Amino acid sequence: MRWILILPLLFIMALFVDGLSVPDTGAASPANPLDLLLAHTANSTEFHQRHQSFGVECASCHGAELAFSTVPPMAQCLSCHGSYEDLAETTADQIPNPHHSHMGEVTCTDCHSEHQEPRLSCNQCHVFEMVVP
Repeated sequence: MRWILILPLLFIMALFVDGLSVPDTGAASPANPLDLLLAHTANSTEFHQRHQSFGVECASCHGAELAFSTVPPMAQCLSCHGSYEDLAETTADQIPNPHHSHMGEVTCTDCHSEHQEPRLSCNQCHVFEMVVP
């Protein structure tokens, strides 16, 4: 009887976490969608925790549908963080300024990742010692 109530919930969860990946820890992958979602949250980065500490919930970036398999568009990031020019002013003391690049307005998720380790996309060609939140 209990499974009759849980199965629809698991089906709905599967729709939301389709395509969601958990960092490879060498452990076996969770078999059901709810375990996958819980593992994903447990592996969240400091960046994710920082957003949560300001009351930013999943739906704030992923939308009311909680489409976890899609990356929020850059416009979603800028709706809270200001324009790209504002970001360049905020990071003007960093050398090089990651938001004033010869690459133009780099998509936020090229460097910042809510659910994986951040990476400095500049380092695909360069070698900069910079901490990316």
